[in-house]
Amino acid sequence: MKQRKAAGVDNATINRDLTTLKHMIKYAKQTDVIRRNRIRDFQRLKEIIRARPRAMPEEIDRVVSHLPLGVQQILTFMRETGCRLQEALTLKHNQVRVRERLMVFTDNTKSGRFRLVPLTDRALEPIESFPVLPGCPYVFWRPQSRDRYRSIYRPFYKAREAAGLGWLKMKDLRQYFAIDLAENGADMKDIQKVLGHSSVRTTEMYYAKYSPHSAARRVFTLLQDRQQNRQKTGNSDVLQEVEVGK
Repeated sequence: MKQRKAAGVDNATINRDLTTLKHMIKYAKQTDVIRRNRIRDFQRLKEIIRARPRAMPEEIDRVVSHLPLGVQQILTFMRETGCRLQEALTLKHNQVRVRERLMVFTDNTKSGRFRLVPLTDRALEPIESFPVLPGCPYVFWRPQSRDRYRSIYRPFYKAREAAGLGWLKMKDLRQYFAIDLAENGADMKDIQKVLGHSSVRTTEMYYAKYSPHSAARRVFTLLQDRQQNRQKTGNSDVLQEVEVGK
């Protein structure tokens, strides 16, 4: 942990490394490779959540415009459904319920649990842009290999540099989806379920964390309305006094 901090690695990354290491050591203890788990009680480091630039729709569009057509469709699908990269790359036709306007993310989810996501017109467009390939169960497939995409990081990195947005991350599309829902009044628990998080705290902390912008606006509107009402009430009281004086 000291070496990682000296190398400039942030606490959140060190904590993830520690979690992985704890699982390995726990397994080693269970299988009698070691006799004692010496890191079981190691405490996680305090994580400082810093504000990152917020990905705006026009910025995402700029990056997407520099991508090959097939990869464009995958990123558009991710933005419109809030799914993870591997969930998009391994998406199969039997997960798409067009009649019900639903996506079923299952088997390839991080939590191991299935979840349902609404299938909007904009989310359906990328799916329909890929013709069904006989013998291939995947929605998004590469013409060169006639199989699914294994990774799209390389073209994504090139596209974001070309767009002058080197800070943009793939997961910013997922955050954009969550933020958009939060700021338009969606309940945080509903957002949690659609994103597939086991805890609503994860949703609030890492994905819908910009929703306080919307909360601040709502509070501002409330305070502004209250102030205006007070002014109206005050003016009304003055008018009543004038009437009484008459």
